[in-house]
Order: sequence, then C-alpha cells, then structure tokens
Amino acid sequence: MVLRVSIGIIGAYSLKYESRSQLEAWDMIRESIKGALNSVDKGIDPRDIELVIVSNFSDGYGNLLHSGPLAVDYLGNPSAKGFRVENACVSGSTALYIAYNFLKAGLARNALIVGFEKMSTQPSGSAANEILAKAAHPLEIVAGASFAGLYALIAKAYMDKYGLKKEDMALVAVKNHENAVRNPLAQFRRKITIEEVLSSQYVAWPLKLMDSSPLTDGAAALIVSAEPKMYTDTPAYIKGISMAHDKPGVFQREDMAMLRAIKEAADNAYRQAGVTARNINVFEVHDAFTIAEIA
Repeated sequence: MVLRVSIGIIGAYSLKYESRSQLEAWDMIRESIKGALNSVDKGIDPRDIELVIVSNFSDGYGNLLHSGPLAVDYLGNPSAKGFRVENACVSGSTALYIAYNFLKAGLARNALIVGFEKMSTQPSGSAANEILAKAAHPLEIVAGASFAGLYALIAKAYMDKYGLKKEDMALVAVKNHENAVRNPLAQFRRKITIEEVLSSQYVAWPLKLMDSSPLTDGAAALIVSAEPKMYTDTPAYIKGISMAHDKPGVFQREDMAMLRAIKEAADNAYRQAGVTARNINVFEVHDAFTIAEIA
C-alpha cells in the first residue's frame, strides 16, 4: 500500500571532500550522522528514526564492512533497522530511493541515509582504479577494461554520432571547476581553462586527466520524513524520484552514445512531479568523467 503522504528532507550534512588520512571511514560516518541530526530545525529524537540506510560504491574502499548496523549504533536508536546498499555510482541515490519507498509504504516515519567513501586507503591510484574496474561487466573485466576506458568508449561513440569535440568536453570541466570555487566543500576550488584541460595527459583516449573526477574521501547524510512539518517549517519535498537500468556492459548497449537509464529515470521522475526539464533551475548530475554529463 502506498500512503498519500508527502516525503520531505528535514536535515542534511556533508563533510568537505578531501584526502582524510587521519580519519577512518567510521569516523566520517559518525560525523555525518551527528551533523544531520543537529541540522534539523526543530530537533529530532534519534528514537524517532526507524530506518537507517548506508551506501557506498565498494567494500574495497574504507576497510569497513557491516556499516549499516554500525550507523544504527552511532544514531543511538537500537530499535532502528539498518543495512547497506551498493549500486556503483548511484549508491547514494539508490539509498534515498529505497528510503522514500519505505516511508511511502508506511514501514517507517523517518529515515536516515548515509553515504561515504574513503578512497585514500588504497596505496596508489592504480590500486583504486582496479577496484573501480570491478564494476564492469565480467567480460569487460576479463578483457582488462578500466573505468576510464569504458567511459572513453562512450565518448568515442558520442563523437562519432554527434560530432562532439574534445573542446566541448573540456567546457564541462571548466564549468564544474568554476562552480567548485563557490562551494566550500569542494575538493579543488580553483578555476581552470580549456587549454589546461586539453594539455593534460590522456587517461584513455579521448578522455584527458582533467576530464576525470579525482579520488577523494567524504561522507554525507540526509534525514527524510513522512511528517516533515513536525521537524521543520521548510522541508525540501521530494516531488519525483525514479530508478532505471541499462545493460551492465557498455558493449551490450544498443546505443553506446546514450546513457538510456538516466533518460528513463529522469523522464519518470519528471512525470511523477508533473514538470519538465524546462521547469528545473538546478541540476546536479553524475560526472565521473565529462562525457557522463553530456551523454
């Protein structure tokens, strides 16, 4: 049964994204939970939070397993139900999607969502990329494909189909770095030029180093509620939320130049909210590589 309730975000907190060699993954989880609880305008008793969902990309980072029950312990409500979800680059969004539907079904009134990653535990960038590569299709893994290499295939397909140029992808990196200057939590807070992007080394043709996102450590937490006005006069209501999948292997997809799952999920969310893309003023999109934002 789906209840006719409006789900709202009542609290949020994020750490700054940077290498945190002095902090363990569990320290970041604890800090993000405390910050989210303290951010609720009217306050919230941890005992009112009945569901805890933790998300991250991979157990290969952070040296931490069983993070769901650990987050329940940090919350301070032993009666809460907690678990971890993994869905590669959309792990955090998936956790929110699950929490939203738990609340819509009446299985909880309030939920805490935590996302974390501690990539600095790896001895080198190569070691970190080996973990990333395991998110590929088994046949891509056997073939030795890297995460950057798979996105490079998408970029090449997009260039062939639409005439995309390296300069076009560089503009995405320039824009994102400019946005980061105004974000106190961003890892790199300096402007860059198209020339800097184009002169950076290749990681997988046609993608350059500055087309790529950096390795980092960080954590964030949200509190969502089916009774948001009890906790704040200004909740951020979730008007639409959706999830979709494409074939797991890039080589399996009918059109490598299109991230079909993103379009399907977005279209469903727009429909649910009763809006179109033209009604949206701010987009926060996945940009592991610049082509991900374009395709």
